[in-house]
Amino acid sequence: MENRKTSKDWKDKIKLFSDNQKKWTSLICKGETFVEGKNLLLKNHSLVHDKKVYKTDDDTIYDLLWENLTVETCKIIPKKEASILWCIWHTTRIEDLISNLLIGNNETVFNKEMQKKIKY
Repeated sequence: MENRKTSKDWKDKIKLFSDNQKKWTSLICKGETFVEGKNLLLKNHSLVHDKKVYKTDDDTIYDLLWENLTVETCKIIPKKEASILWCIWHTTRIEDLISNLLIGNNETVFNKEMQKKIKY
């Protein structure tokens, strides 16, 4: 049985993310609205990460996804697409690469030690 509160929360978070996405992409290109655009971008970033990262009690899209994800859903691979787990893995790897290598000039989290540990 569907949890109606979770379903409504999910829809509200997706709408907020979508609305912010449309706004920040135009705001960030203009000098006078750059900071406002950056703040919306950061808000969207917080919506797709664990609420513990931003030290909030508000559920994020990320939290709601994991709370409601089933084994059956994980196995679904739409036509010419990838599974939801592959998408999560890929997104996480890209963020690891960008944050650590490009921005922080550090080693990635998924380094040789980690790869050995999980027998990758």
